[in-house]
Amino acid sequence: MRVSSPIQQAVTSLWSPGYWAEDLFAMNPHFGTEEDLVALSDALHSRGMFLMVDVVYNHMGPADDKSQLKPFDADFYYHQNCQIDYSSQDSIEDCWLANLPDLNQADSRVGPVLQGWTDKLLTKYKVDGIRIDTVAYVHKGFWQYLTQTALNGTYAVGEVLIGGKPLSYIAGYQNSSDNEAQGLVLDAVLNYPLFFSLRDAFMSQHGDGISSLARQLQQEQATFSDVSVLGTFLDNHDQTRFLLTQSDHTLYKNGLTCTLLLPGVPIVYYGTEQAMAGGESDDDKRQPLWLHGGYDTSGDLYTFMSHLVAGRKKMLELGQADEFKVLVADDGNRVFGFRRGLSVVLTSTGGQDSGEQSSVVQASELPPGLGSDGTQLCDVLSQGNCFAVANGQLEVTLSGGLPVILFKKLSD
Repeated sequence: MRVSSPIQQAVTSLWSPGYWAEDLFAMNPHFGTEEDLVALSDALHSRGMFLMVDVVYNHMGPADDKSQLKPFDADFYYHQNCQIDYSSQDSIEDCWLANLPDLNQADSRVGPVLQGWTDKLLTKYKVDGIRIDTVAYVHKGFWQYLTQTALNGTYAVGEVLIGGKPLSYIAGYQNSSDNEAQGLVLDAVLNYPLFFSLRDAFMSQHGDGISSLARQLQQEQATFSDVSVLGTFLDNHDQTRFLLTQSDHTLYKNGLTCTLLLPGVPIVYYGTEQAMAGGESDDDKRQPLWLHGGYDTSGDLYTFMSHLVAGRKKMLELGQADEFKVLVADDGNRVFGFRRGLSVVLTSTGGQDSGEQSSVVQASELPPGLGSDGTQLCDVLSQGNCFAVANGQLEVTLSGGLPVILFKKLSD
């Protein structure tokens, strides 16, 4: 489970759900006490779950008087205020984002304090992973310092979201080879490039969306040091929800299938299973789940997500999940397919009114042990539809634009 807002005491604002810290070492009273967080952590771990929290190292909350900010209560803890020039990495790192006090992590009075705060999160609250906000606004050397001194193997995924930057720029925050740093920076980053490609294909239904998605995946395999740990997502708290723009639940199901089955660590935004659409404003992107009219455990998307999670679990349990290959990227037929491990996944960008779509995969392209004539592959999402390999190929029919996740049928 990810706590999707920073847990430290924050400056009260409708525009910042916890990202404007007032006191790093004090708990946000809206969430409860330190004892409550420890109890939550223990309860999650007793259920075999993990706790992940959202953290901010780049800045503190707005304050005319720095003495209001704890523990960094004086001007010397911060860079001088300046407007960011996005053509300069030094400016990105040293100037103030949204006029927020920008911490000087290189100062010996700042870096070790942030390291100690991280250590408290991981030890006292038994946190299993962290999502780091505004990563590109902090020098890579600090992330390397944090990785080596505080994280100690704890999974960390960073947000790198600056328009107009090449894929190599984003990948450099996983593993760097530039003048700023060499080697491992963070375990992973949020895969925003894939997010935009998935939305182009499944939400906007761009004519070349499928082939563009295939190219994006190929480029990421060649650019990132490890795509298997990148955070994959279709919605988050900073972007309008998929269903606000595209109301077709069938297209949403296809995008979610890619999110959970493509290489990476899938992140599902709360309310996805309740078909939340939200709105344009930051408040509406982050509407409380309890204002949605109850929690339906029998709805279409809730049921679909339960089957989808089961399909991902089965794919991982069967092994060889590092083996991945795009099998179909057909813009004309609106079908995108891939193999991962011992599964075959086919998706459609046609939507709920697309009727039947047939797609053929050569037996030689199928995962090991699945290519012999007569082998049946069955879909975990529909829990029944099966397709047989014949004459050296597998022909799959997608009905009503719905995706399939195929595994070898076990002997009766």
